[in-house]
Amino acid sequence: STVTNIASESSYSELAKVSGTSKDLPEGGTLKKSGVSWVKFRLANDAGTASFVHWQTSGTWESGTTFNSKGMEQVSGWDVWRSTFYTNPFIHGNYYKYYCKSRDAAYQSDGEPSGSGTEESAFPEIRLKYDNKYPTSNITKPTFDEAPGGGAGRINALATISGTVSDYDEGNTKIGAVKLFIKDITADKMWDGAKWLATPASEADWPALTTVFTAYSGGNGSSGTWTYNYDANKTTSTNDNKYKIMVNAEDAADPANKQATAGNYETKLSSRTYTWDVVKPVTELDNPTANY
Repeated sequence: STVTNIASESSYSELAKVSGTSKDLPEGGTLKKSGVSWVKFRLANDAGTASFVHWQTSGTWESGTTFNSKGMEQVSGWDVWRSTFYTNPFIHGNYYKYYCKSRDAAYQSDGEPSGSGTEESAFPEIRLKYDNKYPTSNITKPTFDEAPGGGAGRINALATISGTVSDYDEGNTKIGAVKLFIKDITADKMWDGAKWLATPASEADWPALTTVFTAYSGGNGSSGTWTYNYDANKTTSTNDNKYKIMVNAEDAADPANKQATAGNYETKLSSRTYTWDVVKPVTELDNPTANY
């Protein structure tokens, strides 16, 4: 048997189903074997002392090493199978072990000792982590004093935009990406890394700028800093226009069955707002007058 949609020592943000394959292959030559009679699975805690036992439409954690047949279904015979968790058995931050095993369809002759079929003995063990908490990010440059809400702050130079990001705690999944969005509020345009575009109607279509993430030294990659070289992209800002910088982060927890498109991500954007001001002041003398 082989598990196909999850990998050992990986983190997952969603895991309702596990898929795999089971085949009764010959050891050599072209002789066919008996075929697969059934496939069962076991979800265990990391210590291996308890198993998630399936009932008709739900399940509970119980001590022991129980393998489940309920929740297991054939997709293409037993060549391709799928196991489904009727209820979510996972707790954020915990590690689990997933096992599957199969039995072939070779039966004992009448009158012989019981023990129909030969069960798989060296079956797969997949150790996984469940992570359904999203990371948090913020902006540290420009500072809040330089770019308070409403655009009251005025800036005439901004070579780098930067901030920090953390995935809940140091024991969580590594940061996957930190995405930056820059909007010209006055002109209703957004920076795509090369030019200003009309702001898309849907936030899902906003152009995301890729930042550089640097993990804190000694950590596991679940927190650190991010930067974006704004000046190097030769952006042209318009004097007296208001701009809004927004950022959100996602972790590297994989949605195993692709019911989502990425890991856990922030739903609320951190932001800074400022007004671009590069016009030099003008000094005039009114006393004495020019005709004095």
